[in-house]
Amino acid sequence: LFITWAADLNLLEEGGNYREHIDIWYAVTDQGWRLTSEELDGNATVVASRMGEKKIFPLIQPRRTHFDEFIARVNGEQDSWHVLASLEEAAQDIRIIRGCGARPGEAVSFT
Repeated sequence: LFITWAADLNLLEEGGNYREHIDIWYAVTDQGWRLTSEELDGNATVVASRMGEKKIFPLIQPRRTHFDEFIARVNGEQDSWHVLASLEEAAQDIRIIRGCGARPGEAVSFT
């Protein structure tokens, strides 16, 4: 069980053009742990705290996807094109799309 709070705050000047966005996020577990998302030493972490005890969990960055590689190439951040998808991955995508089109509104197996 998690209880989650989130808040957005916009402060506006009289002219309505100045805005400040402030995020506040934390969750509380049914065991009393308060979870917050924090950046420590330049790394994203989740910090769990309860009754003075603190545990830090570093977040593992996801590996770059094919789409990330494509965008990096388009933006000139890397010189060579990488294979965006194998033939099997492309064929699987086509099977999924055709399956969805044949049975709109029904679940389609990805295998």
